[in-house]
Amino acid sequence: MHNKEPHAFRIVRLFCVWMIDQADVLTMVFFPLWIHVQPVIDTLYLH
Repeated sequence: MHNKEPHAFRIVRLFCVWMIDQADVLTMVFFPLWIHVQPVIDTLYLH
């Protein structure tokens, strides 16, 4: 039973490392999207 938590922690740590590795790809994908979405968000919150 006490073996389960370190295993889950290892999965979370691997996932965090993977996300950091994917950060460049995520920025290349989401930065153009954010440029298009931000004006829409601005107009929604201004009204």
